[in-house]
Amino acid sequence: MATHWFSPPVYVKTDRPGVTYGCNNVEGAAEELLKWTKMGPKWRKAVQLCIDAVEDRATPEEARKAFGAAAREEGIFVRNVECRELAQISSHLSVEEDPCTTGTSHDIVW
Repeated sequence: MATHWFSPPVYVKTDRPGVTYGCNNVEGAAEELLKWTKMGPKWRKAVQLCIDAVEDRATPEEARKAFGAAAREEGIFVRNVECRELAQISSHLSVEEDPCTTGTSHDIVW
């Protein structure tokens, strides 16, 4: 199964103190949603749109927007970071992949 990419990434806090996750694909968004404690209306919509996107009934962009709204509802949304700024921070942490295109966690304290 192909990964359903979206851009720009949605940055969210994780359960690890100081760790921010830059989510850039539907599958990663779905995994994150399953970890959250508040399952309000925006969470439900995001889950449904992730399912729909994986099944090609919605676009990855629709899932990204719903994931961002759900992250705000959950209280874990982190403002969008300029790629340049994140790359500069990441270079101090010896992160080798491009933070603008990968969905990996970065140890960044906000």
